[in-house]
Amino acid sequence: MDEDTELRLRIAVQVLSAVYAIWMIWMVIVPPHQRELLKMRALRTAQRAMTATARRAGAASMAAELATGEQNYTLPYALSVARDKLARGYDRLRGITS
Repeated sequence: MDEDTELRLRIAVQVLSAVYAIWMIWMVIVPPHQRELLKMRALRTAQRAMTATARRAGAASMAAELATGEQNYTLPYALSVARDKLARGYDRLRGITS
């Protein structure tokens, strides 16, 4: 095994060890209700960020359409679909189903 491969293997082992340690701390120290609250906060924050990003992308696509006459709303639509999935995940954690 050459030096480069050995170095990469050591880095991979250290990264996996750190991920495992964080996961164990998350599962052992943080109570279940606190974990759920943190998940809900993360989902809500991601949803808000996705909303703002989709809005900006939509505005940019409209400006491009006015300038060129070509419609391309693929990115804003994909971002809004992702936003909706995050909202459903948040509602599922809250116990709201539709």
